[in-house]
Amino acid sequence: MSNLFKKALAALKETKNLDTVLAGSGFLDEGTYTFIVQAVDSSEIGQNKVGITYATPEGQTFTDRAFFANKDGTSISHSIRRLISGCVPDSESFGSLLAVLDTDDGALEMLTGMKLQATLKRGPGFHTHALATGGYAAFDGPNAETAKKLTGAFDDVKDAREAAKAMGLKQSFVRLDSVKAINAAENAAALVKTIAARGQAKPARVATAI
Repeated sequence: MSNLFKKALAALKETKNLDTVLAGSGFLDEGTYTFIVQAVDSSEIGQNKVGITYATPEGQTFTDRAFFANKDGTSISHSIRRLISGCVPDSESFGSLLAVLDTDDGALEMLTGMKLQATLKRGPGFHTHALATGGYAAFDGPNAETAKKLTGAFDDVKDAREAAKAMGLKQSFVRLDSVKAINAAENAAALVKTIAARGQAKPARVATAI
């Protein structure tokens, strides 16, 4: 048995929080990561929905399902502003992207392949923990030793989550909290090439950066 395997197994035994362990329940926990924009799904932008998948160099992924516009339609949402500011934060690049979006609602896909740094934080809501006596239950915090138990024990972790949701409780999810542009010049150059490949004219500089 390798030392790395022993270390990983020991770490796994230390946590009973299934929301940070099970594949498909989060993949990445709280922390700051260097990401590549792996994919931007604009297929539902007409319904004000965009999906952005971020990937670490090691292949771990985080998907942000965001609204394109805020609730009253007066501006683009914070999630989309964070995406753009992490990739191409200067006003000229932002204006170029907006100009293409004006005629092509799939233009956000041009950000695919760009690098940025992002910090993930866990939002409010219930957490799912394994119980020492067996089974699973929902708790009101990330630490089963100190959190309040919200549901009874269930044999299946999914049943514990559904029971908590049936009580009107929301599940805690890891979400994108902030971004930092760490590859702005290279990303901007890539955007210029992508726009040229689409046959789009370069617009005039906009006055204000995001």
